[in-house]
Amino acid sequence: MIKKQEDKNKVIAYLKRLPETPLGYKLQIEKIRNVRSVNQNNYYWGVVIKMLGDEIGYLPEEMHNALQIKFLSTHLDKLPSVKSTKKLSTKEFEEYLSKIRQWASEQGTFLPLPNEICNYE
Repeated sequence: MIKKQEDKNKVIAYLKRLPETPLGYKLQIEKIRNVRSVNQNNYYWGVVIKMLGDEIGYLPEEMHNALQIKFLSTHLDKLPSVKSTKKLSTKEFEEYLSKIRQWASEQGTFLPLPNEICNYE
């Protein structure tokens, strides 16, 4: 994680010291994001997945996979792709949960909000 100019200078110095190779190097830089919180994860598995799985008759992993396919599927180059919930930011994960609650409500299943739960696992 690079935060200060001093850290940036160290990275640049390191890169300059790398020996030359026929194919070169690949450097990947990503912005650090807040991923889903522990509370969001507990609510998802302990309330959302449990309640919907019990209602539909799916095991937890089956319910998780079904929701990912329904709400996180995209098509890249005409190929289906499902985004992992582990890579969602806290905001993206809340949007995902909101879509699930809306869909469940339309199916006749009420999913309480996190602040409406006394204790979830």
